[in-house]
Amino acid sequence: MSEAIEEAYLGLLHAWEHGGADAVSDKIRELFTDDTVWVQPGLATTTGPEEAIKIVQGWGAAFSTFELDILHVASTDDAVLVERLDVFRRDDGSTFLSLPVVGVAEFRDGKITEWREYYDSATIPGLGPSTKENNG
Repeated sequence: MSEAIEEAYLGLLHAWEHGGADAVSDKIRELFTDDTVWVQPGLATTTGPEEAIKIVQGWGAAFSTFELDILHVASTDDAVLVERLDVFRRDDGSTFLSLPVVGVAEFRDGKITEWREYYDSATIPGLGPSTKENNG
């Protein structure tokens, strides 16, 4: 079972590279249950596929391309942990954001029931402390 859930989770993670927000949305519809919880620091926690898709669809305007570098994968019969580097680029090819992330997806019957992602939200433009706060 762990190989199948690894493949499913990695497919979700790679979806942006293969088709952007629409591909990610399709994967979410395929893999989420009606009560899947997706937790990301600095963003609202979502429940179910439609709330998650709403967030994903909003990301498309922020960057042009996305690159994913999978560093490590570990799994059990019902969970997959992935350490990765997400690189978001603008239209001109410059890096908008390079973000180290650790994500854990828990599965039941081949569907994701909970997805938790861990990263330093202070590095994300618009989520981190403001310049005024940093300067006192």
